[in-house]
Amino acid sequence: FAFSLGLAKDGTQTMEVGMINYLWPTLTILFAVLFNGQKAKWWVGIGMLLAIYGIFVVLSGNLLIDFRAMWSHITSNPISYFLALWAAIFWAAYSNFTRAWAKGQNPTTLIFALDAIFFNAIWLLDLAPSYPWNTKGVLFAVGSALIMGAAYGMWTFGVQKGRIEIMSIMSYFTPVLSCIFASFLIGAKLTHEFWVGVSIVVLGSFICWAATREKHRSPN
Repeated sequence: FAFSLGLAKDGTQTMEVGMINYLWPTLTILFAVLFNGQKAKWWVGIGMLLAIYGIFVVLSGNLLIDFRAMWSHITSNPISYFLALWAAIFWAAYSNFTRAWAKGQNPTTLIFALDAIFFNAIWLLDLAPSYPWNTKGVLFAVGSALIMGAAYGMWTFGVQKGRIEIMSIMSYFTPVLSCIFASFLIGAKLTHEFWVGVSIVVLGSFICWAATREKHRSPN
């Protein structure tokens, strides 16, 4: 996902790539139902379809889904969009399989070590654009590394010990926060249709939450 963001051409495309990646909460619930025995009502499918529809609205810029415009967006930078989609699939799979296979162990350190090797290889092979070093850039890099490391570690702990469906649903608020931050930090020009698409994704999350919600009976 980080690589797909780095390949985005501007702020707006960065947000589009990010929204594709935000399919991972929906996929996490889908995988939980398919592979981890998570119980869900039939209307979980409606929530998932709404989330996908919201992504289509974001990419096409039209509530009626302009497939030609959406395809034009994707083909303008296919590698970036493709990597974002695969990141969503792999992260959803990781969240579910970690719960099933890790036996309480947290593999975050190992994964970040592999990430460091991967990205350093890209840098050493000169496969990525170079940027001048400055204090602001270094502070952003260090701060981001600390925040992301802590977040991924706590997420892995949560999927092992907590309720994965609730964690996935709550993460649907992230697109809204990302859009707000993007408007200020990277100058992304977000249209009315973009915001509508994000809202549809969030609506789909509530439907999925309702479909996976378990009623707890009182012992009395």
